[in-house]
Amino acid sequence: EVVSEITAIRGMSDILPDETPRWQFLERTVASVLAAYGYGEIRLPVVEKTALFKRSIGEVTDIVEKEMYTFDDRNGDSMTLRPEGTAGCVRAAIQQGILNTPRRLWYTGPMFRYERPQKGRQRQFHQTGVESFGVATPDMDAELILLCARLWRRLGLTDCVELQINSIGNAEARKAYRDALVDYLQQHLDALDEDSQRRLHSNPLRILDSKSPQTQAILDGGPTLIDFLDEEANTDFARLCELLDAAGLAYVVNRRLVRGLDYYNKTVFEWVTDRLGAQGTVCAGGRYDGLVKQLGGKPTPAVGCAMGMERLVLLLAEQGVVADAATVDVYVVAVGSDAELMALVSTERVREQNPQLRIMQHAGGGSFKSQMKKADKSGARVALIWGEDEVAAHAVTIKSLREGDGERLEQSTVPLGELDSTLCAALAPSDRVRGKNNVEEYSTEEEQVEALRRWWRENGRSIIAAVIIALAASFSWQTWESSQEGHQEEASTVYEAMLRAIGIGEASVNAQMGVNLAEQLKQNFDGTIYAQFAALHLAALAVNRGELPEAEDELRWVLGKAAKGSDAEQVAQLRLARVLASSGDTAQALAILDDAAPGPYGASYAAARGDILQSTGRADEARDAYMQALAQADSNQEGLNFSVLQQKLQSLTPVAARDLKETVSGQLDMSEQAPAITDPVETLEQ
Repeated sequence: EVVSEITAIRGMSDILPDETPRWQFLERTVASVLAAYGYGEIRLPVVEKTALFKRSIGEVTDIVEKEMYTFDDRNGDSMTLRPEGTAGCVRAAIQQGILNTPRRLWYTGPMFRYERPQKGRQRQFHQTGVESFGVATPDMDAELILLCARLWRRLGLTDCVELQINSIGNAEARKAYRDALVDYLQQHLDALDEDSQRRLHSNPLRILDSKSPQTQAILDGGPTLIDFLDEEANTDFARLCELLDAAGLAYVVNRRLVRGLDYYNKTVFEWVTDRLGAQGTVCAGGRYDGLVKQLGGKPTPAVGCAMGMERLVLLLAEQGVVADAATVDVYVVAVGSDAELMALVSTERVREQNPQLRIMQHAGGGSFKSQMKKADKSGARVALIWGEDEVAAHAVTIKSLREGDGERLEQSTVPLGELDSTLCAALAPSDRVRGKNNVEEYSTEEEQVEALRRWWRENGRSIIAAVIIALAASFSWQTWESSQEGHQEEASTVYEAMLRAIGIGEASVNAQMGVNLAEQLKQNFDGTIYAQFAALHLAALAVNRGELPEAEDELRWVLGKAAKGSDAEQVAQLRLARVLASSGDTAQALAILDDAAPGPYGASYAAARGDILQSTGRADEARDAYMQALAQADSNQEGLNFSVLQQKLQSLTPVAARDLKETVSGQLDMSEQAPAITDPVETLEQ
């Protein structure tokens, strides 16, 4: 019996692993920008009652009449796969009672419309919606538009899109204009295109969107909506234009721009492109001040927009922005049952200690040759190999699989106890992000920050904690408690609350509260050392989120406030150099390190200089920097992983390590592991 193949529904496409990295890059960037503007994510059902969309979108719209996927459930109730997200978001906000204060929400996910599939238009498509409730003034409209503009900059799409804006006034103004437009178009009925003739009495404002040149020529002689706008709409639109002008954002006033959904009023806008053919709108939105009341809630002003994710992905591809698939760092090869057992246990330990590593363990058996072929095909940079010899010696063989990785070890068998440090050395320096020329020019900070994360991984788990430790030890807990008067006392109280909120020494109480308190310190106590502490905290969070420009801003803020030669200044310089290097600006990073007077942080400065020099292929200079770091460091210094520094140096040249051992004999035992990291609170209390 021949079994027929079941295929996907037309217009509902699979997104394959080769495509998802670009999607993930887009989704991460969108979420990052929205978080920066204070929007919270809400997750909504895909299926809603049909009445929700009929009441909100309008029963005579194309969406409701022709495009919705509607069905009766087993109880006979009419259900619909959501064709858009705003109605569901408003329904949820009303039902859950969260509109008592102004609220900023966003959501993302699939939508469904029965349309003819083509490039940039699918029957199942994905949108990210952004909705703001409770603010009626045009400054909220301007913020939403500027949020979109920032997102395009982060994605590298600014030159691909154009902003068009308009005002469609209130319901009374639109009704008066609609009547005048219908009267005018009735006189030219035979000359209108077929779609416009159909829409003339059901939804005449949509005729303004007609793609027919003949219809557009007829509209040129007809009434214009601006002549029917009320004074409030005109005033608000003028203010919006003033705000956009002040922000330096270019726009086009398109007096024929309307929205296809009945709930819009006043401001409407679209971001359009000419790079995708007929499907030129990549983001659209506007104000819908009456929708909350229309769906049963209290009158609540609102404005929002939705962006088409498929179209943005197509634009990223058209621009050549390539977010590479997450390649494997390590491939594990094991031949024999005993080797498989040791490999399984050891690999899990490596994953536990190095969660950032992408490790693929071979499964299914096979010869050594066949497993190594699969290791090479996986794209991994390093193979961990276990066989009979490794099991007997309680060791592992580490083999480099990629050319062009500098002077890394090609193959080495090491005891299992040295696996972590040797593996870190084998994987340093980090990969560069790739694109049409170099994706770094497209602001792909999520991939760029991988370099910084790898440097931090080489130094164990200590870098962020070490910064706090170094600062706290330098200024001392006594300084903290001695600030009992005036501005300093109040600042210290806020800073202590911030530490409790972010969970220093205890479980996190409220991470967002900690961020808010840090911002409060910067704004209200910028002349205190506590504000500089807070900014360093915000910079660390920005790096963790992959937002290098924000981290750079915070660190430069510290440098603008910190006293010359202070610990805060030196730590900020060190971290700024690493951030700049991770962003690709190695020249400026090195200049900062060279110009600084590091004082007690000399070893850390030298280690950072070595990392940057090694990442640019300047192996000899990197070796000298690592030797300087080890020679200057005190054996009890926190925040430096001596074992890793030794591995870096040995990977450059074994001779250098021997020379160094003679130079610093008596200062440092080269065989010892890095000291344990002291808990930040314990150090502060000391």
